Amino acid sequence: MAKTEFKMAFIEQSDLENYVTPEDLNQITEGDQTVLDAAIDDAIEHISEKLRQRYDVAVEFAKTAPNRHRTLLKHTIAVSLYFLCERIAFDALPENRVVSFENANKWANDCASGKIQPSLQQLAEPERGISIRYGSASKNNHY
Repeated sequence: MAKTEFKMAFIEQSDLENYVTPEDLNQITEGDQTVLDAAIDDAIEHISEKLRQRYDVAVEFAKTAPNRHRTLLKHTIAVSLYFLCERIAFDALPENRVVSFENANKWANDCASGKIQPSLQQLAEPERGISIRYGSASKNNHY
């Protein structure tokens, strides 16, 4: 599966339009799909870095509608839009984009720490065998 197919399968154009108008999106990206693709890639990686210790992010981000985790989708879109807005005016980001980005980070950090338990695919626990310790106790010298 090509990289573009992967991210656009998880985030569809209609998903973005729930948070930003097509006109605004076109203005921010200057009609360049690669700019949008890069922002989505960056957002997926940003969220993945926080979640990959506990969750199988490859499985989660490969899901398509309607099987996607809605909260993961919402926060990934928020991070994508934040990264897109950074292109325009880093020092004057819209407040709603900053708040959404901070909320997405808090959610991902809470998931990573185990504070909240989303219904994401968890990583399999490694099987643990019986440990056997070899050697002897150190010798005691009684002088």
